[in-house]
Amino acid sequence: MFDQDRPVPRAVLEDQLRGAGVEYAELNALLEQTDYVCILDPYTHETHHLNGEQELGMMESTAIVIRAC
Repeated sequence: MFDQDRPVPRAVLEDQLRGAGVEYAELNALLEQTDYVCILDPYTHETHHLNGEQELGMMESTAIVIRAC
């Protein structure tokens, strides 16, 4: 369970993720390989261009982007 007042040490989190079959990938490699991208960051002035033309251009033309916030 996540408790923002007591963050989980990075090494513990990485072990838990690895144990669940999650593997780290650089953003560029992930964008080139994925069929779906779900953007969960809040849409604010600061995040307006966080995911832009360059990132979308790395994706396959058939990839689907979902903006959930």
